Amino acid sequence: NVVGREDAIREVGCMVAKHRLVTVVGAGGVGKTTVALAAAAHLAADYRDGARFVDLAPLSDARQVANVWANAIDPSRSVSDERELAALLADRHMLIVLDNCEHVVHAAATAAEAVLAAAPGVHILATSRETIRSTGEWVIRLPSLELPPASGRLTAEQAKAFAAVQLFTQRTAAARAGFTFTDDDVPHVTEICWRLDGIPLALELAVGRVAQLGLRGLSAALEDRFAVLTKGRRTALPRQQTLRAAIDWSYELLSKDQKAVLRRLSIFAGAFSFDSAVAVCEDDLSTDTCDAIDELVLKSLITIDTGTDIARYRLLEVTRAYALGKLEDAGEVVAASRSHAQHVCSVFERLEADSPLDGSAWDAGHARWFDDIQLAVQASFCILRDPGLGMRLLAATGPGWFRRSLMDEYRTRAEEALEKAGDLAELTEATLMRLWHLLGLCYWHIKGTGPEVTRAFGRTYEFAQRLRNVYFERMALWGLCAESCTSGDYAAALGLARKHAALTPPGTEPEAAIQSRHLMQVSLHPMGDQASSRDEATAALSLIRQTDHRRACGRFRLDPLATTNAVLSRALWLQGLPSQALELAAEAVQCARSTQHDLTLCFALRGQCSVFLWCGRWADLGREADALMEVATDRRLSMWKAWAQIFKDAHAYCAEGVVVPQRRGPVRVPHLAEMMATVSEELLDGEALLRAEAGHCPWCAPEVLRAQGEKQLRQGSSPQEAERWFVRALDLARSSKALSWELRAATSLARCWSSQDRRDEATALVAGVLERYTEGFDTLDVQRAQQLLQG
Repeated sequence: NVVGREDAIREVGCMVAKHRLVTVVGAGGVGKTTVALAAAAHLAADYRDGARFVDLAPLSDARQVANVWANAIDPSRSVSDERELAALLADRHMLIVLDNCEHVVHAAATAAEAVLAAAPGVHILATSRETIRSTGEWVIRLPSLELPPASGRLTAEQAKAFAAVQLFTQRTAAARAGFTFTDDDVPHVTEICWRLDGIPLALELAVGRVAQLGLRGLSAALEDRFAVLTKGRRTALPRQQTLRAAIDWSYELLSKDQKAVLRRLSIFAGAFSFDSAVAVCEDDLSTDTCDAIDELVLKSLITIDTGTDIARYRLLEVTRAYALGKLEDAGEVVAASRSHAQHVCSVFERLEADSPLDGSAWDAGHARWFDDIQLAVQASFCILRDPGLGMRLLAATGPGWFRRSLMDEYRTRAEEALEKAGDLAELTEATLMRLWHLLGLCYWHIKGTGPEVTRAFGRTYEFAQRLRNVYFERMALWGLCAESCTSGDYAAALGLARKHAALTPPGTEPEAAIQSRHLMQVSLHPMGDQASSRDEATAALSLIRQTDHRRACGRFRLDPLATTNAVLSRALWLQGLPSQALELAAEAVQCARSTQHDLTLCFALRGQCSVFLWCGRWADLGREADALMEVATDRRLSMWKAWAQIFKDAHAYCAEGVVVPQRRGPVRVPHLAEMMATVSEELLDGEALLRAEAGHCPWCAPEVLRAQGEKQLRQGSSPQEAERWFVRALDLARSSKALSWELRAATSLARCWSSQDRRDEATALVAGVLERYTEGFDTLDVQRAQQLLQG
């Protein structure tokens, strides 16, 4: 089956025409023989004497290589050495396929050189798990079949464009009558292909288990690949009838030192550099790691990627699983885990010291290291029983968890770690400061507000002041300010933002300056000062444009362009600029989605949902509320889930007329009640009204007062009673320069006046507000006001 190998077959054919010795090299089961035979079938007609296949796999005595070769050419002939073989082939014009050379590689190389020297008409196409290393050899490395993206939503048709999926589904359909590959099957088949590295032999073996386990069951069972993949074709070589046998064949050909290095390198969960390999091998192994790694690469047990600045090595997943088993058998798991965890810790403590603010450095570090970070943390607590090392790892690698939006996972680890902090005198205050800060961020994104949030950021601030660490003072103030905003104490939030600004004088690094401006923007917005909030946003955006984008995102990858524009879009709507608000909110979400960072997306979607709600874009609101709910649920972020639910409830009311009862979930966020009051008077609750009258929510107070007036009318109060609420709302909107609230208040007051035969006053009032609008004429509030004017 040559699925996915068409390009390789063409390349082999081309190279055999140019070079007299071509070796197809690759891992066991990758399909070297299949490619060689397919290429030979195309090439045979170009040779007078055709092509011959020489299978060296059954050989156990390397001295028989020449004789087996001669028998394949002429079954009636036998030879005693390579010289006689060369003489036999001297006048032949043919292609020789020399298959499975790795276990007799030296004898194969000697024979090949003798034949090439004596027989100018002979070309040799060899297959091996390592290069023959013969004069004039041209090597073609055969990779695994192409895999679909590990994450992503592909249809079945799109997934079949990837060779690994195509081979697996074709062979399954051939083995199981009635099998149809559907969109629902894609995640399971993708997982199977990834777990088996796209190795054709492994995929073929897996097909044999589909009938028994099903696709979902097989995907889960492949955690133990070697127990599952045990039934190959009866006609296959013994070493190709089980996955373990295929790797046993390679492992037994290694030297003692090479086996030791392979076992030790299996501790890496992902790709690793040469320096990292040396770090985990040479602390207590007496081997020459450099030579051993070179040999393991040549023998196709380690793959190498030279397409980056630094060469990256990796064990295929099936090889790694096998070598981990050997590591356990050798009793080396604890030693390897300690070397690995200490190395990962040193890498990120060094990164923290060298580039504490550089987002691009954190991207480069965590993108390739994150699986190893999780493995090292797990090993520190569970295998090594070394919570001190585990806490150092958590403190040094925290930003990486946030860059992947894994707050709940980090929170669990950090809470466990800090419970043990009192017993660990060797922990530095700097480590504890980092851990408390990171835990505070977790709590805020998960819970929004509460004593856990303030305690975590408070402890961070105490440590930062003692250590005179201005960076963490600012980060603690950011957290305390964010908590104050969430809990509805907007005045306290503004005070904390100003304190942050005092620690960020002119000339401070741009990341801190951007953060300071954004914090002021966010704090001024709920205080109702939209003009000043916009000024801070403009200053922040100017700094963002002058700064490298990834660096501007800082250590936690929260994109300041998306978050700044999300808040700015709300301010623009409040100031009577709905079209600009819609445009900017869309830009924020587009930017957030391009970052593939879920926390950034939560901020952006909150801004866009707010603007869609206020502009009357119900379908858009429903779609993006669902998107926010999906992200928040997937990441187990209760605060963001509460925001998503508010927008879903608003959509249910506005689009379908369904009044959802007020929810009292685990997260109490006053801003949510305030937000619901801006939807309809039916959704106004007493808490929002009390806060508005007490001056605690200036951003929406005019709208809350207007909603109370409408509510009183609905409950049968006199127009005069409602009018008092509308007038208060109108005055407050004008004083806070919130044109959108002013239009709503004016519209409500005009309706009230119209019911009292004051039509002219009502028309003049609404017309006076509408004439100040320069855009957004297709939005709901503007259209309602225009309809009122038209009678």
